[in-house]
Amino acid sequence: MPHSFRRHPAPVLLAALAVLAAYGNAAGRMTSPHPARGPSHSSTASGPYTITRVSGAGAVGSTDPANKFNNGSSWINAYIVPPLAAYAPPIAGSHYIAKTPTLSTLLPPGTTTFRTTFSLPAGFTAPSLSISVHADNYATILVNGHVIGGHPLNQSYTIQNNFQGSPEIFASSNAGFFVPGNNFLEINLTNVGSTRTGTSPAALDYKATVQFYCKRGMYQNGSCMRKKNVVVGPETLPSS
Repeated sequence: MPHSFRRHPAPVLLAALAVLAAYGNAAGRMTSPHPARGPSHSSTASGPYTITRVSGAGAVGSTDPANKFNNGSSWINAYIVPPLAAYAPPIAGSHYIAKTPTLSTLLPPGTTTFRTTFSLPAGFTAPSLSISVHADNYATILVNGHVIGGHPLNQSYTIQNNFQGSPEIFASSNAGFFVPGNNFLEINLTNVGSTRTGTSPAALDYKATVQFYCKRGMYQNGSCMRKKNVVVGPETLPSS
């Protein structure tokens, strides 16, 4: 004779299981298809987050403390200058900068390094940088000393292309170029001078966007902040 109670648990047993399940939910126990790995959001990166840097974030005729140039012995605040008639309009939100208060000051051939900084939090991942540039005459872009792109340092094409029309765009997503904490974005601006006088104006206009993710937590107050814990019943759960 078949034993029906083996196929169908007694009503009392079913009721007891339901009570235990209800208690477990009320006590705040989590269920997961992969309990050993914890809640799925605990291992998911958040973002992306962006940091923007521009040339000339200030009034024309003033100096730009966020962008400095090296005069050979120290770092000096760049000058915010109006563009020459031959230049393209500044990139939205920026102005042209130079190492002289006005572009009527003609400079000999040579290269000047302009620098700004940005900070990445500990625990960042998947960093990238994209920069749009106008340069009279050539620009080479570096992140922490690593070249990410630039105009060719020759006159195989019309140099006016570098400061007329749409800006050139250079980018990198090489994670090895970026570090936690302070990062340096440098632009080497090369002036080729004039074939007639030997001297000429030199100026730079750019907008850079840095993007990154946080491996854990959310980006707050300059840090990747882990989610705080809240206590629900006898167990501790991460807050949403």
